[in-house]
Amino acid sequence: MAYAQTWAFAWDEGFHLLAAQLILKGMRPYLDFFHAQTPLYAYWNAFWMRLFGDNWHTAHALSTVCTMGALWLTGTYVLDRFNGGLWRRNWRLPLTLAVVMMIGLNSQVVQFGTIGQGYAVCLLAIVAAFRFTVANVKRDDARFAFGAGFCAGAAAASSLLTVPMGPVLFVWMLRAPGARVKRILVFLAGALIPFLPLLRLFVKSPKQVFFGAVKFHLFYRTVDWSESGKQNIDVALSWLESPHAMVAGLLLLFGLIFMARNDIPIALRRELQLCIWLSAVEGAYLLYVRPTFARYYLFIIPFTSIICAVGLYYAGTHIGRPEKPRWVMLLLTVLMCLGIGRTLNTGKNEFRWSDWEKIAKKVDEVSRSGAVIDADEAIYFIDHRIPPSGMEYADTHKLHLSNQLEAELHIFPKEELTRKVKAGIFDTIATCDDDDKLTEEPLPGVYQQKAKVGDCTVFWDRKKP
Repeated sequence: MAYAQTWAFAWDEGFHLLAAQLILKGMRPYLDFFHAQTPLYAYWNAFWMRLFGDNWHTAHALSTVCTMGALWLTGTYVLDRFNGGLWRRNWRLPLTLAVVMMIGLNSQVVQFGTIGQGYAVCLLAIVAAFRFTVANVKRDDARFAFGAGFCAGAAAASSLLTVPMGPVLFVWMLRAPGARVKRILVFLAGALIPFLPLLRLFVKSPKQVFFGAVKFHLFYRTVDWSESGKQNIDVALSWLESPHAMVAGLLLLFGLIFMARNDIPIALRRELQLCIWLSAVEGAYLLYVRPTFARYYLFIIPFTSIICAVGLYYAGTHIGRPEKPRWVMLLLTVLMCLGIGRTLNTGKNEFRWSDWEKIAKKVDEVSRSGAVIDADEAIYFIDHRIPPSGMEYADTHKLHLSNQLEAELHIFPKEELTRKVKAGIFDTIATCDDDDKLTEEPLPGVYQQKAKVGDCTVFWDRKKP
């Protein structure tokens, strides 16, 4: 939580938080402004911002609580399952703590499970869906099937990156004995509920909603990204440079060896196999998404960590000293702490929300109420300003669509933005694009005053024609 309220930051946060703020102001995603996600996370954020204030601190605190919830659900699962029988009792608590550490000290979880994007909410939802699924198979209770469907649907309705999780859980649940028809109906009913906001918007404007929620991701994410395929390959191989990934890979291998060599109770074996399937299918899907990023793979970390716990037990009882697990735990703790320390130290000089607040303060200082401003989404969000139509999501400026479709989607291309700048449409411009905008748009020739704020520049006071 301390990290979330100080250092945590990602460039894409501004778009997500601005969307929630616009919803608070009565605007509708897709219909009133372009939205490039399924909308549940924006509505979720808007709800909590109404209660605790529409600022980034609220969003970060909420994400951190969700991430801690995912840690708790995964840890209690291991505490319950790795208890007696095949497992030595003195390893029960160490394995639980190991899973919590492998998730909670993973660099991707720390960096992106604490920010104002949907990663943390989705992480909590998919782990909860997993717990509900195994509980349903164990007790054949329709309430658990409904919970599994609802949580899997909530994850997908917050980010399409988690779409494969629901079908994998659904198929695994159906293979177990019991009232299959009832499971199907209640699972699907639960999964539908989180999509009701999207369906309501879709009924009002199918074309706009389908483009923003689906078509943009299928056909337009790679515009101006000619090497998106290479990006995916680089991400797939980046684990070779990650201490956390190397440790996890080794423990995964040990876990698979242990599962192959030992007579694990059938119920637990099936649940461990479910963890493998969730990791494999989701991993393959994320490798297909173009472009993909290393942070997307945090969704498989809870499930790979459970298999890693099996591997840690195998390593500790067959290679180390089975009566003294604390030495294995100490080594794992050191490795995980060194890994996260390396990550945080590498990013200590990167941009923070405190930097945006300084820029936003300057923009507010030189701009009258109701001024037309060209800035990053984060600036609009911090200053509580409604951006000009088409400026809600900067990534849309790379698109080149028909004039009619652009008008329907509330977007316009980069060339139109340049024309507006030259014409002096904007009262104030804040740019942090490494001076790309200064080269492409003759800002000094349009504005009389400018000020440097860190690595960014604010222009204001338009010259008279």
